[in-house]
Formats: sequence, structure tokens, C-alpha cells
Amino acid sequence: MIKNFILLIVFSLLSLIFVEISLFLFGPYKILTTTKFEPSDAIYERPKNFIQKQPHPDIEYTIDNYFDKEGVKNYSTTLTSNKKKIIGFFGDSMTENINIDKQFEYTNILNNIIYDYNVVNYGIGGYNLEQAFVRYLKYKNHNFEYVVYFMMPGDHFERNLVNFDSNNQPLINKPEINIFFHLMGKLNITYLIIDGYFHLKYLFRNYHLTGIENYPSIYANKIYSEFYTDHERSEDNFDKILIYFNRVNQQLGRKFILILYPNEEMIKYVKERLKLNLSNIDYYIIDENLLK
Repeated sequence: MIKNFILLIVFSLLSLIFVEISLFLFGPYKILTTTKFEPSDAIYERPKNFIQKQPHPDIEYTIDNYFDKEGVKNYSTTLTSNKKKIIGFFGDSMTENINIDKQFEYTNILNNIIYDYNVVNYGIGGYNLEQAFVRYLKYKNHNFEYVVYFMMPGDHFERNLVNFDSNNQPLINKPEINIFFHLMGKLNITYLIIDGYFHLKYLFRNYHLTGIENYPSIYANKIYSEFYTDHERSEDNFDKILIYFNRVNQQLGRKFILILYPNEEMIKYVKERLKLNLSNIDYYIIDENLLK
């Protein structure tokens, strides 16, 4: 049994080596092994030029979600070349609207009634204040007029992603990915497995369509996200992020708006923090007054 087990291990290793050499010589993934293995600052992002097929949770209907060449859920022209000013919404899954058909998604509804601006959805499911802030820093060169952050219960908890230096400038904490995963990112067979995973998902209604050029970032972000866990709430860091979020937009001549989900505990917390720090941030609560 021991000999058979050793033979099995040796044969498996030789087979993997043979597959790796074959892919190196003839496979389509060679260029991916030379791509810089680096995850996004905000723990994870949507891939670029990406289509996500998402079945509606209640009805037999599949929804298509499109992400442009910058990884933004955008159905119109390229955001960096669009001359219209942008109203950008940042937040988590409530902002992103993955399970909402295009015609009912709030940003598209707004685009049909607001002609002077391009309303754009920058939300990503699973984000909190820290990640939304880091995502804004990534896209702050976009032509924003209004930056709207939609805060949900739990968004004020942290993942130790952002700290501030002595000058109150943001520092992004990027954990080191160990050498094993870096080595895996240099193997052709790694991307063969990822490719097989995506093709296997085509058999189901919930699948993704993306180019192989996104595989290194998808793999890097998947590994990267495993290093983070939620932390206890830090009032000091929460204040600094909101204040900086507001200030950097003011410096760029933009308007920062905070929208709060009608959760009593969260609303009370945010009001207390803004009052303590004398922060002149405009906020609105989703209620009847906001409708008016």
C-alpha cells in the first residue's frame, strides 16, 4: 500500500509537470504568468470588461450585470471620456443592485430623468465605509460633481484597511501575500484551473463572462480577501475617514452626500460622531422627508 501510494504521488507530480510544460509551450496562459500578481487596494473589485449572470431570487429570470473596462457597473460611454459631470453612488450590495434588472436599477432610472449628469453605480457587494472610501480614491480622477455614499447597518465596522498618518493622510494596509501564492500565480496550470472553473459555471444560470486577462487579479483578490476579518468599531478611524472623504471632495470642487439606511442604532451613532467632530457633512435618511 505504501509503494502504491508513493507511485500515485510520483505519477501525479509528473503528470502536473507534464501539463505545466505543455501549457508553457503551447497554452494560452503564458502571458498571465508574467503579469504582476497584485490584488486591489479595496480587498476585492469587479473584473474589467465583465458580465455577471445572476438569477433573480424569486422568479425564473436571469439578470445581466455589465462592468466596463474600468470595472465600474456602467452601461453608457467610457467614464473618463464622457464630458458630462458624474453623480457617483458608492456603497455595498444595496448600492450595486446586482439582483435588479437594468430597466429597474435606480441609477438607470435617474439617467432617464436627469440629462445634465451621468449617474453611475460604483457600489460593490460586501463593502463597508473603508472599502467604499478606497474605491473612491481609485476613481477620484473621474469627472464627479456629486459623490454619494449610501451607508448600511454594519458599514461602520472595520477591516483594518485604512489608517491615518500624523498628518491625517490615509494609509492603506495591504497584507503581504506569502510566497506560496505568488508561486502559484506564476504557474500556467493555475490559470487552467481558473479557466475550467469559469467554463464549468456556464452550465448553470449563475455564471460570469470575463476575459482571461482578468484571471491574475481575480486569483490575487480571492487570496487577498482571505487575510481580512471584521474588527471592532473604531470611532476615531470612522471619523477620520468620513471627514477626509468630505474634505477631499470639497477640495476638488465636488459635493459629498451621506445617505443613511433607516436603522435607528446606526443613525444615532452617525449623528453622534458628526456632532462630536463638528463635521459639516450633509446627510439624508431614507424616509418620508427625503421623498419630499
